[in-house]
Amino acid sequence: MSQRVGPYRIVRRIGAGGMGEVFEAVHEELGRHVALKLLKPEAMPGVEAQRRFRREMQTGAALIHPNLVRLYDGGTLDGTLYMAMELVAGETLADRLARERPPVAWSVRVARQVAEGLACLHAQVICHRDVKPQNILLDLNGVPKIADFGLVRTVEGTAITADGCLAGTLAYISPELLCGAPVTPAADLWALGCVLYTMLCGQGPWQASGPTELYQAIASQPIRPVEELASNIPPAVAQVVARLLDRRPEARLSSAAEVASALSGLSSSELRALK
Repeated sequence: MSQRVGPYRIVRRIGAGGMGEVFEAVHEELGRHVALKLLKPEAMPGVEAQRRFRREMQTGAALIHPNLVRLYDGGTLDGTLYMAMELVAGETLADRLARERPPVAWSVRVARQVAEGLACLHAQVICHRDVKPQNILLDLNGVPKIADFGLVRTVEGTAITADGCLAGTLAYISPELLCGAPVTPAADLWALGCVLYTMLCGQGPWQASGPTELYQAIASQPIRPVEELASNIPPAVAQVVARLLDRRPEARLSSAAEVASALSGLSSSELRALK
């Protein structure tokens, strides 16, 4: 591709997803390095792809929070839909988990900050729908930032896409969404519970050999308590995980803000014991 898109000079390719490619780029007049997301040329004819890309732009423009990737600019340049976003110099949570099981105290802090980011998102009456380690970026100080708002949906929308497919990543989709229920913040809280469980235990809540087995496990298989897999989990943290992974949406913690508050409520002695 061209080494320039409007005022942005491409530095290197960072990665790609279903709709777009992401590059490190620099706005040469401002001298600001950004993550430049471009809609793939082959996706451009797709009305759904363009609509989702534009929705991601509109969502990002309304969100300013230290635990959400910030959108600086977006629109069409040289006939290509683009978004210029905060460049997070670090790694994804998925990268960290692939390398090691992080300390419990670190995992609790990350989960609390992700919950704070989700609380900001939910305050705008929208749900992320794809909370997972790959979409949580860690800056050089280990601060998490939720990324990829391509699947956001207003509360009470549907988890089914226009082509009849289930949106999101199966391992983090809540049981009620698998049954076709409306999207609510409780679905994001379930996904956060799966992320926290994985950080604490070094594995997800279910061990399945394929999508069908995983689907069935999410729907009905008992979840092994985190304290059985990790001996140093404080009861308060284990309780948060259990509440987040309750199959009844109404039985989960009531909001992302409540999750953040519960994890912030650990005593200093408990936090010291986790190190």
